[in-house]
Amino acid sequence: MSQRTSGQWVAILCSLLVTCVAHGAYNGILERADEQFALRDYAGPGLKSAQDARYNYEKVVTKFIDDLEGQYAAARYLQANYFIGEAETNDKASTFMDGFAAGKRALIWFDRTYGRTPFRNASLGDRGRKIFADLIAFHAFNTLGWIRESGGGYAAEWREVERLLTATIEAGLGHISDFAPHRALADRALIQGDSATALKHFEIAVRGTEVAGTPGVSRLGSVNYGYAVTLNKGGKQTAAVQLLRTFLGLTPDRLAWGYRVENRHFRDRANELLKSWGEHPRPSRLMNEFVIKIRREISPLSALALKTHLQQLGKVESLSEHYLLLKLPMAQVFDSAEVVRALAHRPQIQLVEPNFLYYPHREVNDPRITESWALDNRGQLDSRGVKGIAGVDIRAKQAWDHSNSIPGITVAVIDTGVDFSHPELASSAWVNQAEAQGQSKVDDDGNGYVDDINGYDFLNNRPTPLDDNGHGTHVAGIIAAQGDNAVGTAGVAWQTKIMALKFLGGYGGGSLAGAVQAIQYATKMGARITNNSWGGGEYSEILRDAIKEAGLKGSLFVVASGNSGEDLDARPEYPVSYQLPNMLSVASIDNRGRLSNFSNYGARSVDVAAPGQNILSSTPGGNYESWSGTSMAAPFVAGAAALVTGQNPALTPIEIKDRIKRTSSPLLALRNKISSGGTLNLLNTVLNQTSPEDPNDPGRWEGQPSTIATPHPYRAQTDQIWEVQIPGAKMVAVRFSQFEVERGYDRLIFLDANNNLIGMWTDRPGQAWSPTAEGDTLRLRLITDGSIEAAGFTIDQVGVKR
Repeated sequence: MSQRTSGQWVAILCSLLVTCVAHGAYNGILERADEQFALRDYAGPGLKSAQDARYNYEKVVTKFIDDLEGQYAAARYLQANYFIGEAETNDKASTFMDGFAAGKRALIWFDRTYGRTPFRNASLGDRGRKIFADLIAFHAFNTLGWIRESGGGYAAEWREVERLLTATIEAGLGHISDFAPHRALADRALIQGDSATALKHFEIAVRGTEVAGTPGVSRLGSVNYGYAVTLNKGGKQTAAVQLLRTFLGLTPDRLAWGYRVENRHFRDRANELLKSWGEHPRPSRLMNEFVIKIRREISPLSALALKTHLQQLGKVESLSEHYLLLKLPMAQVFDSAEVVRALAHRPQIQLVEPNFLYYPHREVNDPRITESWALDNRGQLDSRGVKGIAGVDIRAKQAWDHSNSIPGITVAVIDTGVDFSHPELASSAWVNQAEAQGQSKVDDDGNGYVDDINGYDFLNNRPTPLDDNGHGTHVAGIIAAQGDNAVGTAGVAWQTKIMALKFLGGYGGGSLAGAVQAIQYATKMGARITNNSWGGGEYSEILRDAIKEAGLKGSLFVVASGNSGEDLDARPEYPVSYQLPNMLSVASIDNRGRLSNFSNYGARSVDVAAPGQNILSSTPGGNYESWSGTSMAAPFVAGAAALVTGQNPALTPIEIKDRIKRTSSPLLALRNKISSGGTLNLLNTVLNQTSPEDPNDPGRWEGQPSTIATPHPYRAQTDQIWEVQIPGAKMVAVRFSQFEVERGYDRLIFLDANNNLIGMWTDRPGQAWSPTAEGDTLRLRLITDGSIEAAGFTIDQVGVKR
């Protein structure tokens, strides 16, 4: 052995120390990248987190490509890249291609280091085997994405990936990344139309990721969705429907925490899939519960006799003076209709109905902190990265110059409760002074409810309406968040008081019984306006009567139109479709003045629209999030009604409704879709003035002929771009004389000259104008899958604003 000098040993130690420090530093980068990727989301700040994670993984790969840290980073890079490819519609192909290339480089490294069959190389070690299996799984997803984006090529590349996936499973590592190898093989089999193979792999994935206590259902939304699609293709739609309904009924804590964003995404897709099958995603009634309305003219003795009779059948609860709730043992209920008929024959009973269920009208949207375009739209991007059109807002700032709210107007938020500890809402709580100044555990005001200081929780029968969902707090913030306080955002009517009436649960719906109790309480306690961002139950004469009675006592019932994307004139939903004089129904628009694709509409059934897409407001715990749904549109109108009522206390509900409709701003997208044809204009409502025609209506611009069209039907696995360029134009749009694509699978994407996303259509049939591109260029990109091909589209005219 040769001798080393002390100087040589120092040099070696320094070299080792530098290497250790370098590894330590890059391990820190890895940890930070993992933290960033854990915050990933489908747009906005979450997408940036995924992009930051990818950048840091790439740094580690570049520095340590020849050891396992580098390969771990490469595998995670693939995950981030796959995610970003899903999120960035505009550049999906290139991100899949980048991820595919990164996977190839990593596989080449493993091949060079451990041979063509690394799993059989003992020197790889257990950690290395798992990293290699992870890398293969996510290389498979990127390869599938690249195959789809390239129009079906790269079959040879897939054969190599399939060999590696099979080797992963044979090596006992099929469980890697929650059975990702099986999921990838199942996805490929579906693309190829091989349902039997797909079913085999999905069944394995489901068994390996089952929710505890719920056999046959995975904790991963992607597995449930894919398995349901496969079952349906195999002729087992009943089983597919049951699977998706069970998945949708699971609370978030029972699903995989690390996949929570993807799970929300696949919950949305599951809802859409059920709708496309003609199935309602959620139950519409409690099968063993019935709401009974007693005739007002019967004697107290007769009412007592009825109650005694009903108690022989089941448990009876008094909802209010003239309403009862009967709960029968589940085993005794075979036919709800038979129960209704039997009870309705009793002379004391006016009406009897199943206890219908209602749900919040919120489209799930991921948390974003962004400016509230609904109050002040300057053309900024919303939280989904869609560029708005300046002026498409409710004209709040201009209205506030003329009037802020008059103290004392109360809006009852009938919802999931309200978090009044939120800084924006602390001063907005309605206070029942008799209870606040009275004795604890005593009904000081004699209204039948004890200690109801800020409202009541009818779901849990307690005085504190705590919000365990966030929906009610979000709605309340849109109405009454404190303005001009240098905190967060602002509501429509800052000094309005919010009466919190909870009947919707944290993860589920609420019942007809709770809804009736809440409406009656609001009326009795003096709320001039109620906000009702919920729906879903069947037609109920009892609920209709409760709303009508509230109107006779001076209460305006503002209601969300619902999120089924349906024409309510043809397919009614409730309560929005009761069309009572004191009901004001609200649809949703986006930041470009278009009817939201989820929003219900109806030329006879819906009154007015308001912003409802990517709306920033308060959520429990002092937070702010951006949500979408007609649930978000209705409270803008409720806030406007509060301002008008504060200015003009003598106005009736019918007069307030007429004023809001008459002063709305006309929008092309709403013409013949809702009765007013317009969206809320707070300035006009305050000043009681009407608006000119929609200045962004392409039908009023210069028209030029067009011959752009797809084949009829269009081709499978298409990715085609058309560009309309009109030199000197300030705005451009195109008119479709025909439009039909497969709902939820094929899509037409609209981009401006800078590739800003300005819209995406899927299954929007008929004649319509496209989203408007600012500038002289509009790009259209059609992406289709490999299954059903619809009629496609024909463009017959270009609208040009110079």
